Amino acid sequence: MNYSAYDYRGRCHWFMKNFAQTIQDEGMSISLNPDNGNAFDFRGRAYYFIKNYQSAIVDTSKAIELGVNNF
Repeated sequence: MNYSAYDYRGRCHWFMKNFAQTIQDEGMSISLNPDNGNAFDFRGRAYYFIKNYQSAIVDTSKAIELGVNNF
């Protein structure tokens, strides 16, 4: 699979509120393409919803650094 397949599957899990799977899939997407700001965005959102605020801040900051402006 390429990075975008993991990214899109992670987003699907996010919308279904399966945040642990979102974190896993978006992490895989990031490992395949570390410049994928959208993966950092959705993983950060998932971390936020499981109350892992420190990781949420790190990922959201990276998403912003990479040019994501969905905020």
